Amino acid sequence: MSSTKFAGKHRAYAARGTVARRAVGGAMVGGAMAVAFIGFGSIGTAQAQPIANIPCIPGICPSLIGSSGDTSSSGGGIFDPAPFVNAFDPFLDNPLVQVFTFGAIGNGADGNLAHPDGYNGGWLFGSGGDGYSPTAAEAATLGTQPGNGGNAGFFGGNGGRGGNGADATYGPDIAGVTVQLNPAQSGGRGGDAGAVGNGGAGGDGGDDNNPGGLLLGDNNAEGGAGGFGGSGGYYGIGGDGGDGGEATAVGANEADGGDGGDAGNGGTGGGDGGEGGDAETTGTGTATSGEGGDGGNADFVGNGGSGGDAGDAETEGGIANGGDAGNGGHGGVVFGDGSEGGDGGDSTTGTGTGTGTGGDGGDGGNGGTVFSDGGNGGNGGDASGAGTGSGGSAGDGGSGGFGGNDGSDGDTGSDNP
Repeated sequence: MSSTKFAGKHRAYAARGTVARRAVGGAMVGGAMAVAFIGFGSIGTAQAQPIANIPCIPGICPSLIGSSGDTSSSGGGIFDPAPFVNAFDPFLDNPLVQVFTFGAIGNGADGNLAHPDGYNGGWLFGSGGDGYSPTAAEAATLGTQPGNGGNAGFFGGNGGRGGNGADATYGPDIAGVTVQLNPAQSGGRGGDAGAVGNGGAGGDGGDDNNPGGLLLGDNNAEGGAGGFGGSGGYYGIGGDGGDGGEATAVGANEADGGDGGDAGNGGTGGGDGGEGGDAETTGTGTATSGEGGDGGNADFVGNGGSGGDAGDAETEGGIANGGDAGNGGHGGVVFGDGSEGGDGGDSTTGTGTGTGTGGDGGDGGNGGTVFSDGGNGGNGGDASGAGTGSGGSAGDGGSGGFGGNDGSDGDTGSDNP
């Protein structure tokens, strides 16, 4: 075999080798530059995005790094991948990581006033950013809504937390008449996790303390609903639901507390349902508290999430209706315990003319197929105060799997008197 015969091939091989070496060298340089800037990152879930992708308006430019994200609060033990995912945050929080990986790897930035939704993590790996929580002034003057949490990358990362809803605000309009400037907002939805990671928690709903006496608009009060939790990964826990906002009304006007958000499901655990908001009327109006959110289910193994407690209702001389609680989530299909249902809301009356009804407790979740316990049912809400009322029904216990135990039923709420 002569060198002349194969000279063309030798040159082709040499050229391909040069291109390969240049590509590898460029990647090494880019990676080294990214690592060199790690010190600018902050530890936390779901943060920085490339600068070019972030809207920048004078006075409202977002931080390149942001603060720590909030996902599921469920303690999943070995079924919770958060310690593994969060260990990469000091590197993934650096915005230059996404720059030098062309958006494949890195944590997404938090939402901002110009872009309320949290940014998604890198399409391969990275946590989503948290949704923006507007102030009452921003909601009233600009109509800004809470942002949803960003989604994680395909292979791994946590979902970002949904933004909290702003409280309802009241003030004079251009004619000097007191009106509602903006209603209480519902919380944003939590972002979904990657294949490995936890779903983001839903944001909390805003409160509504209606002063009454409005010549224009609604004199009733309505708290914002909690946002839904994001889905967990195949190895991950669903995000918790957000809490509902509180509501207060005067005179004969009505007050409705916000419902808690349902939690997300996850491959190895469900999130906890959000709590319902309290409701109060200071006169003869009807107060109805918010319902608790349902706990999330574990899809394969692990425990379900707890059902959210309902809010409490109170009236001076009207009707007080305690909200119903959320149901507990089911354990994994293979094994895992069902979780407990939430407790129903209590009702309280201030005078003898008032009537109240306690809310129903949530049912416990069912356990998995083998060696799994069912969750306990929640307690019904009590009726108390100077008026009359009836307690709420108890939640049923969940069924256990083979070799496990059934959950206990809850207690029925107390009647008044």
